[in-house]
Amino acid sequence: MYQDQVTGSPRPTDLAHEPDFRIGAMEVRPSLRVVTSETGEEVVLEPRVMQVLVELAKARGSIVSRDDLIARCWGGQVVGDGAINRAISLLRALAGDMPHAAFSIETVPKVGYRLVAETNTADESGAGGVGAGNGAIDRRKALIGGIAAVCAVGLAGAGYAAFGNRSVPREAQQFFERGMQAMREDDGPQYPYAASQFREAVRVAPEYADGWGMLALAYQFGSSYQPDEEQDAAEMRIRSAADRAFALDTDNPAASAALAWREPVFRNWADAEEKWRALIAHFDELAVARWGLAWVLYEVGRTRDAAEELAPYAAAVNRPHTLAQLYWDAGRTDEAQMVIEQALADRPRDTATWFRQFWIFLRSGQEARALALISDESARPLGIPDSEFERLRATATAYAERTPGAIEAAMAANLAAARQGRRFCESAIEVACELGQTSTAFDLAESYFFDPRFFMDASRAGKHSSVYVSAPRTGFLLAPACRPMFANPRYMEILGEIGLTDYWEQTGTTPDRWPVILAALG
Repeated sequence: MYQDQVTGSPRPTDLAHEPDFRIGAMEVRPSLRVVTSETGEEVVLEPRVMQVLVELAKARGSIVSRDDLIARCWGGQVVGDGAINRAISLLRALAGDMPHAAFSIETVPKVGYRLVAETNTADESGAGGVGAGNGAIDRRKALIGGIAAVCAVGLAGAGYAAFGNRSVPREAQQFFERGMQAMREDDGPQYPYAASQFREAVRVAPEYADGWGMLALAYQFGSSYQPDEEQDAAEMRIRSAADRAFALDTDNPAASAALAWREPVFRNWADAEEKWRALIAHFDELAVARWGLAWVLYEVGRTRDAAEELAPYAAAVNRPHTLAQLYWDAGRTDEAQMVIEQALADRPRDTATWFRQFWIFLRSGQEARALALISDESARPLGIPDSEFERLRATATAYAERTPGAIEAAMAANLAAARQGRRFCESAIEVACELGQTSTAFDLAESYFFDPRFFMDASRAGKHSSVYVSAPRTGFLLAPACRPMFANPRYMEILGEIGLTDYWEQTGTTPDRWPVILAALG
């Protein structure tokens, strides 16, 4: 860490005075903010991103802490995790897109980051001597980083050639990259397209293990949005692609992640937690596995643990909206707002991010801002029917006015939507609680968990298909919005019938709100 000789404080990175250097065949010119590939392709980086690259390169393979990056690249000002995560994600994307870039960035959880480069030909006086680690980049680590960045994910277009394997035809790489791009969107309709691209990749290159592994993962993520009657066929596709990947690469991380995600979570929380922890022990940097473990922990009410698990990897798996939700539910409201603001700045019309911002506004007493967000049609996420925005408008109006008429209108809109999919129903339960309609919330919860006929067929849910999720979820039931339900004996009955109380007893854990629940029950 370079420090000012007078004050002893870290000196901000001055790009104008940083010498040029190389990472492998890639030339880096900090003063111009330009990175040039071996073939002459130039990419201009944002100032912060170039500063982060310079600092990682100066460390010559050593770990650079997040605090050091903040001090050197942000001048020590207070910034959210999203700012650093975004810079790291963009550099990982650069590594994937730039021909022969030959570097990767490793995350050391709760410590910092390390740049690993294939070769060092830079001037030793500057950022040269970039740490080469154990020589050429290990394809395993690079692929793990790629999956971390792909599964809804942050690596924009990492071709297989970026992993050090030059034997895959470029046509197959191009299909693979398109599939990666589609996976980044983290949206139900994108997964079939992603799968189609990975299928084309393995058609062109049948021995492409990572193409088969990613095909299995695309099938798995897509299956989450398919109705129950299609799950058997999805199972066959997922396992077939995974088996082919394992036949070519017995330790394929993408296929391993696909099968781990395939395991049911509802009423299987203890086994799911154990399997995710085992996968993490084997692939420590597999960010999609950290996301999987965080999701299980959230589902059983262990929100604080979930947030700690996901936070270092949220940018890599493109889940800032999930991290914001975890922070909010854990009572870390300022951090939730900072994360979601940064996420919206990065992807202004991202559906999940926009909706998370709406609910944070609504639940933090900022109803006017929630209504303004709805009214700004230029910033709305695309592909959402107008009826959904009208439901949100009625809901926000009821939160703001708290009049019988407004509440009645909001409940009518939410009840009408509840049968369209589980996510709509989850939202209706929370809204009913917060608008004082607790009895209605219980009726909806019992339909949600115990009446499979309550929901209309997925094919009738319309284009907004992400609202259809086949398996029940439980995390929302333990969130702050449902607190009005805690005092009713029906609440504990539901927790018992769905198996959560058995999980807590089996694992010796309790949900974060257990003291609040017990106090409410008296």
